[in-house]
Amino acid sequence: TSKKCLKKLKSLDRINFCFLDGAHDYETVKYEYEWIKLRQVKGDLILLDDCTTGFFNGILKLVNEIENSKDYSVEYIMSSNQRGYALLIKS
Repeated sequence: TSKKCLKKLKSLDRINFCFLDGAHDYETVKYEYEWIKLRQVKGDLILLDDCTTGFFNGILKLVNEIENSKDYSVEYIMSSNQRGYALLIKS
């Protein structure tokens, strides 16, 4: 799981870019996001896969929270009706 993997990377100081496309439940994606957020500075990026209404609502819930927090600006990218992404840019 990502929790086990991320614990092994605890000495990693900086993540300039991250593509999240693993678990699709809110709790896991939030854990991954929070872990990465601590290792990013202004201008760094996170790209979230499967940010599509009606398919993975846990991811959409987290992206809404992030957007409201103002920690990242959010840009939505739709490649089709069934495939969307959210690009997070650290503020």
